[in-house]
Amino acid sequence: MKPLLIFAVLLFLTGCKQQSTAEKDPPIENPYEIKAISFLNKNEVDSSFMAFDQARLWYLERQDTSGVVNCLINMAITQYEQSDIFGASETATQALSFIGEVEESEHATAGMIYNILGNVSDEMNDSEKAIAYYKKAIAYTQDEDNLRVYNNNLALSFQANGQYEEALAMFSDILPKMVDNHREYARTLNNYARAKARLDSTYDPIADYRKAMEIRRSKQDAIGLNSSYATLSKYYTRMGDLDSAKYYGTLHYQIAQQNKNPKEQVRSLNQLLGLNGGQDLGPLFVRYNTLRDSLDSVRTMASNQFALIRYEVEKNKAENLQLQSENAQKNYRLNLLVVVIVALLVLAVMIGLYARNWYRRRELRLEMEKVNAIQESKLKTSRKVHDVVANGIYRVMAEIENRDRIDQEQILDRLEVLYDKSRDISYEVEDDMLEEMGFSQEVSALLQSFDHEDRHIMIVGNDRELWSILGKEGKEQVLAILQELMVNMDKHSQAADVVLRFEPADRGIRIVYQDNGVGMRSDQKFGNGLHSTGNRIKSLHGTINFDSMPAGGLKIDINLPRAK
Repeated sequence: MKPLLIFAVLLFLTGCKQQSTAEKDPPIENPYEIKAISFLNKNEVDSSFMAFDQARLWYLERQDTSGVVNCLINMAITQYEQSDIFGASETATQALSFIGEVEESEHATAGMIYNILGNVSDEMNDSEKAIAYYKKAIAYTQDEDNLRVYNNNLALSFQANGQYEEALAMFSDILPKMVDNHREYARTLNNYARAKARLDSTYDPIADYRKAMEIRRSKQDAIGLNSSYATLSKYYTRMGDLDSAKYYGTLHYQIAQQNKNPKEQVRSLNQLLGLNGGQDLGPLFVRYNTLRDSLDSVRTMASNQFALIRYEVEKNKAENLQLQSENAQKNYRLNLLVVVIVALLVLAVMIGLYARNWYRRRELRLEMEKVNAIQESKLKTSRKVHDVVANGIYRVMAEIENRDRIDQEQILDRLEVLYDKSRDISYEVEDDMLEEMGFSQEVSALLQSFDHEDRHIMIVGNDRELWSILGKEGKEQVLAILQELMVNMDKHSQAADVVLRFEPADRGIRIVYQDNGVGMRSDQKFGNGLHSTGNRIKSLHGTINFDSMPAGGLKIDINLPRAK
């Protein structure tokens, strides 16, 4: 008879064959272990077992093998107490696998595991294996209290295996050490007397049996009395005193009922049925069969119960891992999307900076070309002035100086010719300046003159190369057309933003005017300015179209052909 109890994380007690007592504060960081101990104190076995299994997984994730082993030990004891013997053996063996080669710091834990395996082996009537496990438990243990428990368990296994001499030697050694502990002394005395009676036929154990029983009665040790009544019933049976045997057998059954211990009830009923030959015990016989069948069902149910709990815990773990994997994939895709967006933004910024720098370089290049053109024009004019005017004047001066007689009319004619040539050079310079750089700037100056703090004028495509396809007359007409459009805008449109876009067309130049002003009614009549603009465009063989925008504003599309 080896009842096994659980207290906190690593405190184990038994009745006649019991676990050792060892203390270890549970790590408060593990929330599942705290719940498990709370359920354990409330005797909520299923909830405690599940919480310990969850605590085991919590420790396993953090590679804390000590915490894993503690949880497995508690789970194994729970299974043993609930008659899941095979489950307890499997769980204890699993705990042992986490220890491996036992270090000195793990000796006490290893001793507890081997003691559980010894209890399980005893329950399966495998005394030889139980003896081997108890010996290992003793070898790993230094605590005196634990050693007395493990030695008592080993002695009982010796006795169950018929090794009475070994059992008696161990009980004789233990008994003097238990004098101050009445319950332990009574238990050891009862065991000692049974072992000695087996070896010494001249020894009558009844006095020691009764002494142990009286101690247990005085201490109200119900579990101990269960053992004493069973021992006395078997003793009187061997002695042929059937009345006394039945008396103590009945007390055994009653105390087993009081302890709500179905296994001891079956043992006591089996003893009583044997004493009565199965007669006159009809209700007890029915009770015996019912309890026996119930015990078999309990063992099966306990095994299935804890197997199901562990399955549910592992299933939840797998589902959580799958959920974590899915969340990780979602986070990966989200992070990848963020990286792509950031990369695109960086690329857009780099393209914008490159375009801006390109535009600035282009403007600088065009500006330098204009400056060079001006310098080249100045040099060309200077040469013409030198070659034509200066040399001509020098020639006239030489003639005046070298001739005695001067023909005034001839000199004046020649000077007039030089004047005309100098004037032609001046006109030529003006035309070249206008042709080389002035027209695009003149267009910009005209348009920008209408820009102020309440109105923004944006000019697109006003490049010098664009205007080269128009003749002198065409350029003059374009300036007049643009001026009329801007004056009309300034007077009537109330626009805040005006855009003028100049671009090459298939056969000439396209000018697009657009503003965000009040627009133009479909029945609106043109004034003299716009009529004049239309006539100018017509004279250049071009076209003009007016279009009011749906959201407000006006769009004018002008197409001018290439000069012939």
